Amino acid sequence: MVINLKRKIIGFFVVGILGTLFHFAYDFFNRPVFLSFMLPIDESIFEHLKLIFFPTIIYMIFDLKINKENRKEYFISYIYNIFIANIITIVFFYTYYGMLGKNIDFVNIALYFIAILSIFINLSEVTSISKTKAIILGIIMLGSLILFTYYKPNIPFFVEFN
Repeated sequence: MVINLKRKIIGFFVVGILGTLFHFAYDFFNRPVFLSFMLPIDESIFEHLKLIFFPTIIYMIFDLKINKENRKEYFISYIYNIFIANIITIVFFYTYYGMLGKNIDFVNIALYFIAILSIFINLSEVTSISKTKAIILGIIMLGSLILFTYYKPNIPFFVEFN
């Protein structure tokens, strides 16, 4: 499975721009409850995972609609790489935060784009995950984003960083 470079570059920029817009949309639209499941409602690490998940899913739907070859493989690869990008975000954030003891906006922005870049760099990789497992992984990610938006555990991962 090989996705051409042009598709990867377009995907990186579309997801990056959508994620940036999503970051500010909740406050811009006066905090609409009906969109809170897909827009970050605070500055917690958890809420920022939505900036990876939803823009990439939107782009994936568009991409798979236009590019009809190997849809199953692309779908699996997108879901797997969204998961990996979220792990990268969590691990890198807590690593640099633990080392420096502070939250730095520039580093967070760079980290977001590194995570997005990881999706599109690895998108052409064949994974050993079945379509069923990819669907289950996608449902778990979506379900977690929705559930924990409204029912946040009282642990640092869900607490707003200022």
